[in-house]
Amino acid sequence: MGEPDRARAVRLGAGAIIALAWLPALSACVVGSLSGVGWEHVLRMIVTALVYAPAAGVLLSIGQRAVASVVTGLAVSSGLSALMMVLERLPGRAAWIDAAGDATAYAMHLSELAALGILIWLLGDSPLRRSGLRLGAVAIALDLGIAVTNRLWPTGAPVQLLLLPLCVALIGFLLGAGATVRRWWRGSDIERVVLIWFGLGAALLVASYLTLLPGTEAASSIGTALFVIAQGLLPTAILAAVFGGSGTVIDRRLLAGIVWAQALASAIGLYVLLHTVARALGAGETLAGGLAAAILALGFSVMLGVLRELTGLIFFGPGSSVRRILSRLGEPVSASGDSGGLTGLAEALREIWHLRSVSFLVGADAVEIARAGDSGRAVLSRRLDAVGAAGRGEGAAAGEGSAGAPLCTVVCTADDPALLSNLVEPMLEKTAGLVAVAVQLAQANQDLAALRERTRGVSREERRMLHRELHDELAPALAGIGFAMAGTRRLIASRAPGASDSLEELRVELAETTESVRRLARALLPAALDAGDLDGALRELSRRFSGASCAVNASAPGTDELGSEQQVAVYLVIADTVEILLRECRPTRIGIVAGVEDASVRVRLDIDGVRGDAAERSRSAIAERCAQAAGALTGDLASGRVEVVIPA
Repeated sequence: MGEPDRARAVRLGAGAIIALAWLPALSACVVGSLSGVGWEHVLRMIVTALVYAPAAGVLLSIGQRAVASVVTGLAVSSGLSALMMVLERLPGRAAWIDAAGDATAYAMHLSELAALGILIWLLGDSPLRRSGLRLGAVAIALDLGIAVTNRLWPTGAPVQLLLLPLCVALIGFLLGAGATVRRWWRGSDIERVVLIWFGLGAALLVASYLTLLPGTEAASSIGTALFVIAQGLLPTAILAAVFGGSGTVIDRRLLAGIVWAQALASAIGLYVLLHTVARALGAGETLAGGLAAAILALGFSVMLGVLRELTGLIFFGPGSSVRRILSRLGEPVSASGDSGGLTGLAEALREIWHLRSVSFLVGADAVEIARAGDSGRAVLSRRLDAVGAAGRGEGAAAGEGSAGAPLCTVVCTADDPALLSNLVEPMLEKTAGLVAVAVQLAQANQDLAALRERTRGVSREERRMLHRELHDELAPALAGIGFAMAGTRRLIASRAPGASDSLEELRVELAETTESVRRLARALLPAALDAGDLDGALRELSRRFSGASCAVNASAPGTDELGSEQQVAVYLVIADTVEILLRECRPTRIGIVAGVEDASVRVRLDIDGVRGDAAERSRSAIAERCAQAAGALTGDLASGRVEVVIPA
């Protein structure tokens, strides 16, 4: 059988399951309403048929035959049982209706036991899986044996014995639920999201069976409501266990059927629950019905949206949620290195939508600027605009549907065209603006990274130039001055007439070399001083001089008003002071704060751990350095508190 024939057979099978379950269930509603016998007493069966039939169709379409068989039996037997139970209440019914009603009711009962005791163990691998399946088989075997015994028993089997198979199945269900919860908690984010959903549904289902014990009519109604609400939650958990965000392509109509049926079941359950509680509290029928009807309408709309998002997560993973797509796009945009930039963005889109490849093209020649993955046979392209609007496909005109200039074209490929049409195309329609912004941010990050690399290259080149100037020019000049000083000394000692000229030449050469040193010193100043940021330069100095033995903290708030020459002078005084202190006094902490006061710059030093024997020597050196900048040093260095005043 070819692929198209197989797909057609699967669709026919899924349609047959839905028809066999929904037609009798809906017929029970129609017959009960028209005949006046009502259908509220078969609400459990109707909801079960409506909810599980599309889920069974989905499971069948992906080849999960074992799970699909249990779910199909539950849905079909529930629909048929609901119809027969309504027909049994009709006056003048045929004799065969009673026999058929008993048969369908018991078939539904067995299907329910199988769903409780067996289905949960078919949803994933577990070390206890075989034991759980055996326990479910024991529950069914017990029920069959008790059914035979009940017919042979003169007065009928005791109620406790009739409930024994259900108790065994419930125990198996709880054990299976515990194993599933443990596996999901260690699994993916999607499994943990659905875990809460599954836990709530399982708790409501167990609570609904507890109300089958002898009690009031209100307790029975509450049990029915809890059962119906549980059926609005559990199919989602079943599908989550099977799919887990695998990206498997499912027919949209089946997905819509699942979402609508579960939303309707949840709303009906809330209706019954609120109506019963309101009546129990003494409200009139009109008031209770009105409140319940309002909850029905509100609950349906809310659950429809919640279930639609959850179902999308189950089948397609985070790629079906705009919020999660935005979260995933933020990771490569903020990352650096190979995982960031446009390539990281393409890889994030490829993973979140389960694609074969994603690439970005720019220009009329469609030049590829980033790519992730290998091409698949199905292709979807979408133009992105700089302002965030999306074009209408590969051949969109330059201004069609756009709010800005064309930015690039994103090309997505997959093996299955349905993945592109069912998921990627609708989500690109919603998130084109977000993707365009992410592309722009990624491009900006790449440009910034390139700029940083160029800056590092410039810095390396600057260091090489300084090294070359020091090695090739300054060092020979200093050596020449040394030789000249030796020659001048001999001329002076011999009282030669050229001694004064030689001394003058030596003075000029020394002045030129001093100017070269100053020029190199200025070239080595922090880049922050170029922008007039003395405070930033001092903070950089703090980081440079701080170490394990001494913590340096220097700042100059409010000094932006100083001129560049004044800032350089203050910076050099502070830098030399720190060097002298570290070399001579070995302090444990140096705190420096510079500020403008009374037309002068005051630099306050707070020093810990100054050695007394080195304090006076260091103070003299610092005072001499301050005098070179026309400043003055006050205070006792031994006490750890000194101040430098430099004219502004």
